[in-house]
Amino acid sequence: MNEAGHEAPHRPLRQLFRHISDTYAVRLHSLLVGLRNKLYSYNLQVIIPMRVVYYQTAAGRCPVKDFMLGTSSQLRDKFDDALRRLSQGEGLPMPLSRNMASIHRGLHELRLKDASGAYRIFYYMKIGDAIYLVHAFKKKTPGTPSREIHTTLQRIKEL
Repeated sequence: MNEAGHEAPHRPLRQLFRHISDTYAVRLHSLLVGLRNKLYSYNLQVIIPMRVVYYQTAAGRCPVKDFMLGTSSQLRDKFDDALRRLSQGEGLPMPLSRNMASIHRGLHELRLKDASGAYRIFYYMKIGDAIYLVHAFKKKTPGTPSREIHTTLQRIKEL
């Protein structure tokens, strides 16, 4: 009670309720993801939409957008289709996308080709948050160059 004899607002109680509701939202999403994974094991599919976010440098540039603007319209169409499918929650199978969990948990590689060559776009899936497009490059060697992996990991740390 305050000096006037009225009950004081319970600020800590409101914060507790807000924390509980946030916690339940995270748990609910986690349960949905777990259910989706279980249904995948039965060859069923549950789609959980996610937003797509382009990584931005401190200067405000979007390296993946800038890179894609310099590619063919055919490649950009394939890229846009893959992004649409990802944002709708669809899992992209090989050879279109490859899980790169051996490098970093949640990291994937979008694998695109056109007449001029092969391209790779690294994206990071942060469950309950978004799909982050972090790096893109034209493939020139059979393996993934360590410099490209290093750039990708640095950008993921900045998220």
